[in-house]
Amino acid sequence: MAAVIRVLYVDDEPALLELCKMFLEESGELSVETIDSASAALVLLKKEPFDVIVSDYLMPGMDGIRFLAEVRAHVGNIPFILFTGKGREEIVIKAIENGADFYLQKGGHPAAQFAELVQKIRAAVERRNSDNALKKSENRYRSLVDTMHDCVAVYQAVADGDDFVFLDFNHAAEIAENITRQEVIGRRVTEVFPGVPDFGILEVFRRVWRTGTPESFPASLYKDNRISGWRDNFVYKLPSGEIVAGYRDETLKMQAEAALRESEVRFRTMIDWTSDWEYWIGPNKEFIYVSPSVERITGYAPGEFSADPELIQRIVHPDDRARWEEHTSHHAVAEQTDHSSEMEFRIIHRNGSPRWIGHTCRAIYNADGTWAGRRISNQDITGRKEAEEALLQNRLQLATAMDLASIVNWEFEVGTGDFTFDDRFYALYGTTAEREGGYRMSAETYAREFVFPDDIPGVGDEIRKLLETTDPLYRSQMEHRIIRRDGEIRWIIARYAPVMGADGHVIKTFGANQDITERKQAEAALRDSLAEKEVLLKEIHHRVKNNLQIVSGLMYLQSKLAKDPQTKDILSACRNRITSMALLHENLFQVSNFSSVSMSPYINNLVKYLADSYDTAKYLTFEVNIPGEINLDIDTGIAIGMIVTELVTNSIKYAFTPGEAGTLEVALHPSGEGMLLTVRDNGKGLPKGYDLTLSPGLGMKLVTNLVGQVHGTMDVKSGKGTAISITFTSGIVTGKGH
Repeated sequence: MAAVIRVLYVDDEPALLELCKMFLEESGELSVETIDSASAALVLLKKEPFDVIVSDYLMPGMDGIRFLAEVRAHVGNIPFILFTGKGREEIVIKAIENGADFYLQKGGHPAAQFAELVQKIRAAVERRNSDNALKKSENRYRSLVDTMHDCVAVYQAVADGDDFVFLDFNHAAEIAENITRQEVIGRRVTEVFPGVPDFGILEVFRRVWRTGTPESFPASLYKDNRISGWRDNFVYKLPSGEIVAGYRDETLKMQAEAALRESEVRFRTMIDWTSDWEYWIGPNKEFIYVSPSVERITGYAPGEFSADPELIQRIVHPDDRARWEEHTSHHAVAEQTDHSSEMEFRIIHRNGSPRWIGHTCRAIYNADGTWAGRRISNQDITGRKEAEEALLQNRLQLATAMDLASIVNWEFEVGTGDFTFDDRFYALYGTTAEREGGYRMSAETYAREFVFPDDIPGVGDEIRKLLETTDPLYRSQMEHRIIRRDGEIRWIIARYAPVMGADGHVIKTFGANQDITERKQAEAALRDSLAEKEVLLKEIHHRVKNNLQIVSGLMYLQSKLAKDPQTKDILSACRNRITSMALLHENLFQVSNFSSVSMSPYINNLVKYLADSYDTAKYLTFEVNIPGEINLDIDTGIAIGMIVTELVTNSIKYAFTPGEAGTLEVALHPSGEGMLLTVRDNGKGLPKGYDLTLSPGLGMKLVTNLVGQVHGTMDVKSGKGTAISITFTSGIVTGKGH
């Protein structure tokens, strides 16, 4: 039985009110409430609902047109019929302009007149009901389209089908095309997407619009100056003439989905192309629709689910079956499920492998508002779940590694001045969260209770630097001591970095503390050991130097006793060679680095000794040009010292006539990848045709052997004086050329 229509009749003539009520209620389908003024009617409309209003035009206080305007402003779109004796054209126009549904003029036979009024009332109410049903249907359509994973665009043909204007554009399309619905509605497709002519789909639109035959447009690459990507389209024409394109962004995954099946139901046409497993279960738990993607995800064809509704229950993983049953039983009653519901569970694929499913379901309704079942979207999330599991394992491995390395984490909130710790942090400090009153602790309490007193100022300075930085990439670290709750003093290294707020200031810091006590103990032991070795090496070099000086002194005494000049020269040359080695050990004794020799002081002392030995200060000038940064290893240093001894001695003895003034220079400089040693004088030079390298003397033979020992080459030039250059690459510690 149809519901009774409630009518509010407003007229300032009481007799007409009663007559109208009697005629309208005669059929039993109308219930009439009468009232004699528009102002009183407005009060009543705030208290009671009515399906339609019938009002006179000419009434005291407020006429029918003004009453209509008030109803539209404060009550809404309730059907309104102006029933009046005034038939002027301007009144009719005003009534229509203010939203009247019908205008009916009084007069004529009452039965015919009120029968026409009943007809107008029915028509107004039916129109309102149809509008409401259309809005509900449109809302359900919008909800369905906007929750789909596939993109949907609706177009209207313009320019006789040459171009197309956007009428609708769903949320998935907004995401795929990086543009909003508001930006495309009302604009031509060639304006929004200028690449469609080259893409080829514009011709598909034109053919479908002309022929009405749906077409699929396989995945192809679309490009314009704004976006590019692969799109897989299906285009069809609605009975009302609009063109619909359902498509998928295949940029990241090039594959075709199940073939698009032509259907009278727009829902099925579009969701057949989704990559997810979509299905529709009716009120009696029957499968009304199952998308082709189900076979890719489960291994079972759509028809197998339709033929066996219990199949889905059986493929749910045994460990998840109880949750699945609870979920489906909860949503069996439509009144309980007028909202989206989600869950994650596993299924067993036909091949026996487990698959993770992301499940979303929602109630759907027919055009008349009756429950039509549930629409379900199942997404294969196996890859994501496997990634989450791998991430969890990585976190566990990281936690294990941090435990093995004695590393713990912490955070500090600048606004509250509090640290946040965890159980692992407290374990390093020999305490628990229960003992410390929770996982949060003020900076003052932490410093007072756990930082070694002598280290508190340094820790405070580092914290101030961290909090004052404006560099979001700031990173720093410091070592200091802590006092555990059991009183044990341990060394840690704290590494930390800031988190910046929108204003560019530090709002939080995070860091990690690592126990380095064993390392610090090992470093201290190593320092002690190195100190002992340094003392021992100094003593060794000191003893070697003293012993060489003793030998040199003995040779000096022996040369004094010798009568033969040749013997004196031999003893003097040997003494000079020994002294060159003694001076090197004296140099090593005076420095802390025992692995290399600083050549500048060593050669300077050596040349000075040789000048003094031959008493040449009155007539010879000695120049030593060696940068202070040149260091050679000990073996190379001894070899270069002996070479300098032999060459300087030869120049002193043979380059000058006794008493003749002259200059003798020793230089050592970087050269390429090695060093260049030069000993030159401005004496009389070598005899013409004399090859110094073929000299039978012991000194030059020794020089030749030592040059080979340091992987060097020797060059001799003679003219006005003699210059001997030796280039070598062996034993260079610092000062190498480039």
